[in-house]
Amino acid sequence: MSKSDRDLALAYAKLKAAESAESFATVQNAQRGWLDLTIKTCVGNASTPETLGDRNVGIDCLRVAYADRAKELNDLSVEKAGALVLEPRMRLRSRAKPSVEESDVYPWMRGGPQAEAFNAFVARLYALDRWRMDEKDLFPKDDDDAAINYHARRSYSLARFDARIVSFQSATSDYAGGNQERRHQIATTWDMAKQRQITLDDVFVKGSRWKAAALAYCKKELHEQFAERNAPDLSDAEVIATLGNSAAWLWGKDKGTVVFFVDLIGGLPGGEFDVDIPLSTLSPFMVDGAAVR
Repeated sequence: MSKSDRDLALAYAKLKAAESAESFATVQNAQRGWLDLTIKTCVGNASTPETLGDRNVGIDCLRVAYADRAKELNDLSVEKAGALVLEPRMRLRSRAKPSVEESDVYPWMRGGPQAEAFNAFVARLYALDRWRMDEKDLFPKDDDDAAINYHARRSYSLARFDARIVSFQSATSDYAGGNQERRHQIATTWDMAKQRQITLDDVFVKGSRWKAAALAYCKKELHEQFAERNAPDLSDAEVIATLGNSAAWLWGKDKGTVVFFVDLIGGLPGGEFDVDIPLSTLSPFMVDGAAVR
């Protein structure tokens, strides 16, 4: 427990040293909410149990929770592109009946005139003016079963950040009852100069055969990934449907990454399958001056 506590403290301090005071204030508020929720979940308000076995249940719960939280904070980083800085912000909210926890980790920009438009876009993208736990269709409000802990968690990972674009993936993990969490990913690419989201129409020449080239590349890569699970390949129509979705593309400096998220594969739980396509394969079909190049 002491080691888990030290690891969490180090991760927290590292983030504090890297972030602006405004952004770290959101982390601090979320951390306080997380700590309060974790203690209530693992220990509750009862007195310390008399037997060692009962005490160890609470200690083990805290140890695992602290270790997971330390990893989460360690995975967050502050990135720079010239004078621009992209840093993680957080928010967390919970309620007791029924037990629901909602958390967001989202990117926030500072350091230049480009920041205002990007941050306004992120606020809309993550709907920061409301909470998903309040959606009646997502989480029940009349469930008094304290043994069920629902959650709505959202985070992001960065693929590219420079003077031209910001490309990142938002991932959600929701549990609202049943046997499995519901997971989903959305890729987003932002044009710094035009101050708007980039779509595939901004990248590829209309009428070009870019989908045929991407399809051939993805089919080969996906076949290798699916074969490891002894799962059948996706149909051409399924692959093309993903290729035609702007929210399935992440853009690096030398590649485009197509994110295939499959709920079930051959009757078994699926997951995320990424295919990296070199820009050299895609460039012949790209519009002149495409921001992702």
